Amino acid sequence: MSTYIVMEGKLAVEVDGVPILHASRISVRLAQPISKQKSATLVGTAPGIPDPSGNMKLIPDKDGRMPNSLDLSLNYQDVTIVIIWGNRRYQVTGVYWTDASADNDPGQASLDDSVGWEGGVLKQLA
Repeated sequence: MSTYIVMEGKLAVEVDGVPILHASRISVRLAQPISKQKSATLVGTAPGIPDPSGNMKLIPDKDGRMPNSLDLSLNYQDVTIVIIWGNRRYQVTGVYWTDASADNDPGQASLDDSVGWEGGVLKQLA
């Protein structure tokens, strides 16, 4: 007998409590720095403070009501991001937008708009 589960295929994002409805291809990374020291007889390790970062593509809207990558990146103050993954919520505080990229191909009528970020602390809320 096989086990059946329903998979979660979507992440959602809020920035300072406002849902970013046009965010797609959301990527979140948590890098855990590890310090190591070795001698002839011992190996010591110590975990550092994790570094959250990520990026997301933004679906471009024709009338400009939703923020694009440049709008977000030109906000030089830190923000708080909440990543919603099923019934889990993760909060990243001290977030700064690190890069914005808009790649336009008029012949294909396509516009890829993406923004990257780095944060200070990630914690699970629910």
